[in-house]
Amino acid sequence: MVKFKASIESSDLLVIIEPCDTVENMLEFSLGIIGSIRSGIKTHINAYPQFLTSLEPLQVPIEYGDDLMLTDAANLIDEKALIQSMYIESAKAGGVGPPMATVAGITSEYLGQALLKKVW
Repeated sequence: MVKFKASIESSDLLVIIEPCDTVENMLEFSLGIIGSIRSGIKTHINAYPQFLTSLEPLQVPIEYGDDLMLTDAANLIDEKALIQSMYIESAKAGGVGPPMATVAGITSEYLGQALLKKVW
């Protein structure tokens, strides 16, 4: 097992994984995924500012995911599922209010999924 820290702005993840490439390559891939998720979330916040400030669960916008543009580094992530998870799954899990409260968990979940799908 190898361990490394992948951090961008307030996203700070500790990754422990079976080595399947150099640590540098795994870190670079992880940072690309985290950056893509953060960029997509920022784009979503620009389109739906209430996502950032809501103190209660929100309904998923009808066109959810259409405004979430992840880079090629994150092509292993289902963009619409990401938005749906941030809105619906968090609300189901105990009425979590601010959708932004879900971002850390969603980021780590989607990074883990992308690392599992990545062919080294």
